[in-house]
Amino acid sequence: MVVWMRMLHRGLCPVVLLCMAFLLAGTSSYAAAREEEKEGGITQEELQSTLMGVADRLASTIAEASYVFERRVGSDQARLLARRTRVYPIVSAFHIASGPDPGVSLLDMVVLVTLNRVMWEVHWKAVYGDPADLMIQAWRKREADVWSIAASVLTPVQQSQLADLIKEWRVRNPDKQYVAFIRFRDFAESLQKSALVEAAGSGGLFGIGEVTRAVDEARFLAERGMYLFTRLMLIAPFEIEVVYQKMITEPAVGEFLSTSTELVRTMNRMTKLAEELPEIIAEQRKAGLDEVVKAFQKARRATIDETMKQVTTEREAAIDHLMDRVAAERKAIFNRSDTEGDEWVDHAFYRGVLLILIFFAAMLAYRFTSEKLLRLGQGKRSS
Repeated sequence: MVVWMRMLHRGLCPVVLLCMAFLLAGTSSYAAAREEEKEGGITQEELQSTLMGVADRLASTIAEASYVFERRVGSDQARLLARRTRVYPIVSAFHIASGPDPGVSLLDMVVLVTLNRVMWEVHWKAVYGDPADLMIQAWRKREADVWSIAASVLTPVQQSQLADLIKEWRVRNPDKQYVAFIRFRDFAESLQKSALVEAAGSGGLFGIGEVTRAVDEARFLAERGMYLFTRLMLIAPFEIEVVYQKMITEPAVGEFLSTSTELVRTMNRMTKLAEELPEIIAEQRKAGLDEVVKAFQKARRATIDETMKQVTTEREAAIDHLMDRVAAERKAIFNRSDTEGDEWVDHAFYRGVLLILIFFAAMLAYRFTSEKLLRLGQGKRSS
């Protein structure tokens, strides 16, 4: 075991020494390259850090503006566009800022911001009108930011060439609506050859060699990875919003959700109706009983009124009939009384006359008798 340890130690020592020499040489080359960069202006580390700051500011500005745009328009398509704007350009900016070549990343960032600003000014302004102005202002603000950084790295000629390349690509692709993932190298080489294209394709704008690039990648790999990871984690909820909004924007899904929503509303109404059913039954029963009582009272009142009307009619008819009979009988009685009275008066008259005659006859007889007796009495006295 000890022998094997000694052999391993003897074998590793030359390898370790060789690696140390290589790292020292690489560090020396890297330091020399960094000194050359500092003499020319901004360094790659500074540009990388600056681009990360640009991406963070872009994410904040565009996300805030997209929320306002979404609230102002309110349609499903506008919500989908706003939520896509909160994801695709921002994710693209984070990827660009964490790229291995800060010089190319700068060109890509300029392309990203400029094309999105043009798209909102030309296309989305015509679709949504005034609510798109806020998004245009946000993109213009970020465009001024990134072009000011480009001015510290690119020469005026290179800046003019970059602007011309973007305009020419836009003329050749007028129907492109989503430009979040368009990169400088995607169209620059196919358009024209220029010093800017050659510089971007032959080692970057800083002109560093392969050794320095390898050391840079080793140094900044962890930093870029951590930056990209943390930013993408922040964007994840926005990506879920895009998926959800895209689903509900689809006609079939929208119809299904509308049907589901209507079904839920129907179920809620049925549940509410089931909860209120006892009260409704009680109220309906009370209302039914009230209606029955009212109908009974109405019928009873109508029956009583009809009965009283019939009784009154019959009573009036009976009274009229009775009065007619009484009048007829009274008339008959009066007629009969008149006849009988006349007969009685005649009879009484005749009887009175008879009595008077009898009286006078009696008086005459009495007088005659009295006179006869008186004469008889006088005759006897005289004799």
